[in-house]
Amino acid sequence: MNKKKPKFNESLSLQRFRKAIENIETNVQLNEAAYSQIILILNKSTDKELDIRDYLKIDKANFSRLNHPVKQSKAIFNNIKKKNIEFGIIQSYNAFSSYLKNVLSEMLAHKPHLVISKAVVTKNGEAKENFTFTFADIIKAGDYNVIQQNIVDRIFRRLEDEQSTITLLEKIIDGTKVNISNQLKNESLAYLELRHLFIHSSGILDSKYINKYGKILSPTLKPGQRIPQTYYTFQNCIQKTLSICKEIDSQLIKEDIIPERKFKENELV
Repeated sequence: MNKKKPKFNESLSLQRFRKAIENIETNVQLNEAAYSQIILILNKSTDKELDIRDYLKIDKANFSRLNHPVKQSKAIFNNIKKKNIEFGIIQSYNAFSSYLKNVLSEMLAHKPHLVISKAVVTKNGEAKENFTFTFADIIKAGDYNVIQQNIVDRIFRRLEDEQSTITLLEKIIDGTKVNISNQLKNESLAYLELRHLFIHSSGILDSKYINKYGKILSPTLKPGQRIPQTYYTFQNCIQKTLSICKEIDSQLIKEDIIPERKFKENELV
């Protein structure tokens, strides 16, 4: 008797995204817990001038940057905890970007003409860069799968050159009938755009960001302040990024733009 195969209601791209997000959460949570426990342990020291390495009984040569007295440990580890949150938010954006690229790849295999149209960037049908393949390119690739990946890489790189998350998203879903609500879009972008501020502005909020997303992040934030590098901010980033990817995925499958992933024997969901 044949068992009924489960329906996953998601694409292969979303499955990969979920796994990436789970790994990010695991890393951030583990570090968050470890740092908090170390702070508690160091707080028990009665000699606040004691070297951190001596109190923790760790090798001084291999941990040379921990050559601070115990009394400075709270400030040091609180700063490290903030860097852990920054890492998690940046990695969440990278997972989101990878999801969009994987969607483009699935789209190319399922609806190739929809993807090829994204290479056209002017009203006259001209491209800003060469999206054609020479005979030499084809021979060098040697395999159609390699050619497909090359197409995705070139087009996605072109879309990324816009250096705008919202533009990247809109161009990926252009022509697909996917319609994301402004509320979900803004709530997600409020956290995804933090990556750019960490990379280009050392985590300092500017007026452009505050005017557009400030109230979503916190109603009290002002230009010139730092991004709240708290676990709460990271959690919201994960949740909102997952929400928008699920919504995009659901609509793309519904419109038959990308396929729902299929069950494989011995697969662990």
